[in-house]
Amino acid sequence: VLGVLEKPISARPLEEMLAWHLTNQHSPLVSNVLNRMSHDDVKRGLEASELCLHFQPTVSLKNGALVGCEALLRWNHPELGLLRPDSFLDSLDHVDILDCVNLLILEHSLQALRSWIQAGLWLGVYVNVSQAFLSQPGAVDQILSLACRFPEIEPRLITFDLTEEALS
Repeated sequence: VLGVLEKPISARPLEEMLAWHLTNQHSPLVSNVLNRMSHDDVKRGLEASELCLHFQPTVSLKNGALVGCEALLRWNHPELGLLRPDSFLDSLDHVDILDCVNLLILEHSLQALRSWIQAGLWLGVYVNVSQAFLSQPGAVDQILSLACRFPEIEPRLITFDLTEEALS
């Protein structure tokens, strides 16, 4: 969340909010630390279960109803706080770690879907996955194996979105 705007939204407050956000994303100290993050740092974070998902709601423009959500990867770093994936995923040059991250995102999304279904909410979830992961031999088998652990989840509730790097 970048901030709060009163309705009706006008262009000037939105422009000011976006400009402030673009110039104040990280302090110089945090930016320098992020530039030094290594593959091993991210691997340690993965092993320490510091990577987590936040869910951004998807709302119908037709009636305002909640129809699903997008799974957003975050790193709950013990010193730097909550980090977005663009702060650390570029450090991953080993496919095996990227595969683990993609499977972690899918597994946590399926766990959330299970909880929502048990609570009576039948929401879809959009899961970002990398094209590199999907093109790996055995990736589809890994996805199917994971999905079989959640038989109560209908396949129509999961949508895979290719990450932006796949489109560039």
